[in-house]
Amino acid sequence: MRQPARRLVLLGGGTWHDFPMAARVLGEAFSPYTRVEYTEDAGSLAHGALQGADALALYTCLAAEDPGLAHKAHAEFPAAAARAVESFVAQGGAFLGLHSTLCSFMGWTGLGEIMGGRWVWGETGHDPVAPFAVRVRTGHPIVTDLGPFEVNDEHYFKLKMLRDVDVLLESDWRGAVQPQGWATTYGKGRVFVSVLGHTAEALGHPAHRRFLTAGLAWALP
Repeated sequence: MRQPARRLVLLGGGTWHDFPMAARVLGEAFSPYTRVEYTEDAGSLAHGALQGADALALYTCLAAEDPGLAHKAHAEFPAAAARAVESFVAQGGAFLGLHSTLCSFMGWTGLGEIMGGRWVWGETGHDPVAPFAVRVRTGHPIVTDLGPFEVNDEHYFKLKMLRDVDVLLESDWRGAVQPQGWATTYGKGRVFVSVLGHTAEALGHPAHRRFLTAGLAWALP
């Protein structure tokens, strides 16, 4: 089978998640659109990993505030890599921020500026994995063929939105509406965020997988 010409770099690693599983599931979902290259070396993004790439996806859980992270230095995103990523997206590269990336690398303010939303330690949280309902906001090409669904997943709540974004998925948590996925731009680049995806079941849920692939297709230059 002929491989796609376009290339996506997937950065993973951290605590509380099965990152090889995530790389496999995401690689299978994205393979019709891009070749996926997985790494857990953030520094490589400043040393050629992004050269010739069309998209960058982050599925990480690396925060100094996380009591499960033994080596806090791992939560420090290298400054040169941060500049490389910000330039890559601003110049038109696609960016996908997935699940616990929202709570990663809290010292890198540019990541929140790219994604448009962030986890706030001490305020944001999530429920244990359990079923909850997800609604779709219509009117965006990413969700044209997507309807409401139920997913067995962590239910994130009280994320901080840093600027206006196009919310695509939402849920109800204790009477308050919570964003579960959105699209935005950063410079010339398109940015897609999915809050869902803690487990293989949630990442590969048919509706979520459709959401991920449509998000990637929309974001690609």
